[in-house]
Amino acid sequence: MQLELVLYKQSNGQRKTAIVGEGRKHLHAIVMDGTLSVKKLKREERRFMEPMEYSPRRAAWIFREYGKNHGVTESAAKLLKEFKKQNRRANEER
Repeated sequence: MQLELVLYKQSNGQRKTAIVGEGRKHLHAIVMDGTLSVKKLKREERRFMEPMEYSPRRAAWIFREYGKNHGVTESAAKLLKEFKKQNRRANEER
């Protein structure tokens, strides 16, 4: 699983978003939107996103800290934990 960190610009502000999956019609993303939650966004929404230059480890840390302070849904916590486990395995193989 690759965590892609983007800045999602909307009419009512901008949010840090981590894209965790991309399908034919939708993007699956963890959005900093009050609480940390998983949302399905239409693929067309990608035109309002611009990439942010963070290492995957740093991006995961940012989202975990936000979740500690503002709350996190079960599904978002599960995805972040899975990413952390996978990232740890990749570092051990090096």
